[in-house]
Amino acid sequence: MKTAILMFTLVALIVSGCASTETVKEAKGQGVSHTYPYAYESVYNATLSAAKTKKLEVVENDKANGRLILSHGITLWSWGERIAVFVKPLAAVTQM
Repeated sequence: MKTAILMFTLVALIVSGCASTETVKEAKGQGVSHTYPYAYESVYNATLSAAKTKKLEVVENDKANGRLILSHGITLWSWGERIAVFVKPLAAVTQM
C-alpha cells in the first residue's frame, strides 16, 4: 500500500511538471488584455518586476518577440501553473 501511494505521488509530480511552454504560447490572444500608454521597454521591465514580486520563475524571456513564460511550482493549494505574458508596442500612442 505504501508503495502504491509513493508511486501515485511520484507520477502526479512528474505529470504536473510536464506541462509544455508550447501549450501556454498557443493560448496567445485568449486571456486578459490591457493597453498601457507607456513605452514598450517600460512595460516589459515592469512585467519582469511584477513577476519577481509575485515570486514567479522566469522560464522564458524573449524580449525581442515580447514574450515571457512564467511559472509557479506546486503548493498545497495548486498543482502549479505556467503563465504566458505577451507584450507588443502600439503603432502610435496617443499623447495624454
